[in-house]
Amino acid sequence: PGTLEIIGATFAHRGVSLASTVGSDATLDPDGRATITLHFHASERRKEILRATLSRLNRVLSVEEVAPEMVQA
Repeated sequence: PGTLEIIGATFAHRGVSLASTVGSDATLDPDGRATITLHFHASERRKEILRATLSRLNRVLSVEEVAPEMVQA
């Protein structure tokens, strides 16, 4: 609980708005992990800062960039 709130605050504090979020329930993963896909627009520098900051959050297991054309709605 609260993970999405922390992630949203991380983006807000860096002046980046989330365009959309898509999540999957942890019950769907064999290891009990939820997945959150975030869609946003930012410069390369801001994107790197966000990636580093998110990676340091204790509730975030991994951060992976996916090309927009690889994301299915």
